[in-house]
Amino acid sequence: DDLVGLVSLVCHCGPPSGSKPYFKVDPFNGGGSLAPASDLAPFAYSGLVWSMAVTWLVWGTIPEIWTFLGAGVIFSSSFFYFVSSKKKREQKV
Repeated sequence: DDLVGLVSLVCHCGPPSGSKPYFKVDPFNGGGSLAPASDLAPFAYSGLVWSMAVTWLVWGTIPEIWTFLGAGVIFSSSFFYFVSSKKKREQKV
């Protein structure tokens, strides 16, 4: 029963993940984005939230406090970057 679930998970998650380079949806590697990589980097961290959600939904495991603290550090640094870059852009105008 566990093996069937694992094979099903691999079959459903593997093809989309494996096809990503062929569709060039990665904004850091030729995705055609006009935004600088420093502006896009915080969105890459959304994978942390998704992985915590999948871990909780699929395996019923709640992440430890260190995971939430690390996510808080990442969020706060990204928020600080956006606020400071917005102020810099307003000063240039």
